[in-house]
Amino acid sequence: MRFLIAAGPVLSILISFEIQAQGADIVVSTSTRDSSPILATQSAKIITKADIERGSYVSLLDVLQKETSFRAPTDSTGAQRSASLDLRGFGETAGFNTQILIDGISFKNPTLEAPNLALIPLATVEQIEILRSSSGTLYGNGAGGGVINIITTPKSYDRNQYQFTTGSFGKSAISSHHYLPSSSVSVTADLAKNTDNGYRYFNDSNLTFGKIGLGFDQSEITHSRVLDQRNSAGSTTESIISNDRKDSAIADRSYINYRESITQLKHRGGLNGAEADIAVTHRQSDQTGAYVSYGPIQQHLDLVSINSKMVAQLDPNARTEGGWLFGADLSSGRYSSGYFSGVRKQYTTDFYGQVKRPFKNSLITTGGRIAYVKDTMHNGFIHENTLTSYEIGVTKKWDDFQIYGRIDQNFRYASLDEQSTSGDPVKPQIGRSFEIGTRFPNGLIDAFIVNNSDEILFDPSDTSQSNFGSNINVESTTRIGGSIEFNFDLTDSQELMTRVQHLDTKITAGNFNGSRVPGVSPWQATLSLKSNWSSALNTEIIHQFFSGAHPISDYDNSMSPQNTYNETRFNVSYLMSELMISMGINNLFDVDRDTYVYDNYGTIKRTPAEPRSFTLTFRYIPE
Repeated sequence: MRFLIAAGPVLSILISFEIQAQGADIVVSTSTRDSSPILATQSAKIITKADIERGSYVSLLDVLQKETSFRAPTDSTGAQRSASLDLRGFGETAGFNTQILIDGISFKNPTLEAPNLALIPLATVEQIEILRSSSGTLYGNGAGGGVINIITTPKSYDRNQYQFTTGSFGKSAISSHHYLPSSSVSVTADLAKNTDNGYRYFNDSNLTFGKIGLGFDQSEITHSRVLDQRNSAGSTTESIISNDRKDSAIADRSYINYRESITQLKHRGGLNGAEADIAVTHRQSDQTGAYVSYGPIQQHLDLVSINSKMVAQLDPNARTEGGWLFGADLSSGRYSSGYFSGVRKQYTTDFYGQVKRPFKNSLITTGGRIAYVKDTMHNGFIHENTLTSYEIGVTKKWDDFQIYGRIDQNFRYASLDEQSTSGDPVKPQIGRSFEIGTRFPNGLIDAFIVNNSDEILFDPSDTSQSNFGSNINVESTTRIGGSIEFNFDLTDSQELMTRVQHLDTKITAGNFNGSRVPGVSPWQATLSLKSNWSSALNTEIIHQFFSGAHPISDYDNSMSPQNTYNETRFNVSYLMSELMISMGINNLFDVDRDTYVYDNYGTIKRTPAEPRSFTLTFRYIPE
């Protein structure tokens, strides 16, 4: 669960701007949506609404995995509700080291639960921006592994829309978007209902979502509620899977009712020649249910935050000028759980800034952040830390060719349920990264190195905090990686894209010195072919390769890497002015594979992937 409360006179100024190429110049322009800063000194990928519709996907996680070459390690329940895209080789902790934004507002938790992407109906998603780079200055805590910004249907989307998806294993999704304009206020309403019987026994889910928005010129207020009722089969033993891949051990099962509500007020305006946004958000979630083997689940999380954006050009009348930003974040979170009595609280205060200046057809970026965090346990035990991050970047451009380099320091502090109520607290994780790259019309090449000190991990064999394991600091880890991406126009109607990434992840100090980070595939690759047979008919074939990864939680690498596999997806779509029909076939060649978890009893548990399946989507937008 997650929750961030920004209480009192909370002011957070998040300055956001995009660097765009126009001819031979570098132009700074304000974003027209709640967008992450797509910086000229960083590698970004944009997944559009058309990409999502063409794929006939049914979940955000499905889109993120198929539209990129990055892996999403599963959580221990096998439901992939809290799985997150792993952009920089963090494995099972990717969800805590990747900043997730919804319309530019952080979706992260002050607890160990990764953001639940299943709570965001895909029909409401307008665009996804993926920043494959450490971003500690702009995004603060937990952005060392990259940023994913999910932009939902904007208030300016002034047409009604109705969508229905059906598929294998009882999948269905029905949604509607309604827009009612008037002279002074516009009203939007989104409704969605998703159900899934699941490929495995005891793995069904039922999600209900509703959102309403009111727009007043430059202001907007929205309120959304979601109920996710699901059963999770969980990971299970090899003997059970070999007998029936649909089955699971009874003790590994869990069920849960997850309720969440989000209320948000936004305002956009000008301030001394700059463009500024402000957003006040209240988020609340409750979980009730049970793990069959461990007992009941009862958690509550509450969050209020105030965020604002500001962007200014040094010279608004010049085409090649840079810009500046300054910001402040303040937050306060409350968390309670059935596993302990009382309430745990987290307060944070951040100040940060960034400046971009042109120099001889180059753009130089400098920025820094200082953050204060205070955790108070239910017994009064207090942890406090002051942290800093910085960035320095340079981009050089020659016509359509760019080369860039940057250094970055970032941090992640322990979540409320990582901290112990006594003894030594979990120290903050400090990361330092260096990256270089080049972009050209047909692709990009980039490379990076990340060194983390005191990286925060969960060690199931450490019983200093509990019999089930402990949260620990690992003195030093290193990640070295690089990727190559090319796009080719084979014909006027066919485009071929290929991307290959390599990651070398090592624990370089402590008890696990010399081990590879578990849950990380050293080699990841994607090959896709998009064909436009007519103005309406399109097809796409996506083939992905993931090399073997050590089982999750196997930090001493006692188990050999497993789970090397290839997977192929086929999509076909037919788009007319008002109607769209699309079909997707996932795991086209029915590849038999598992995700592996190494539990604290020394047992390998497996989560079998879904076999070949299909989805069929109909979308109707009346004129």
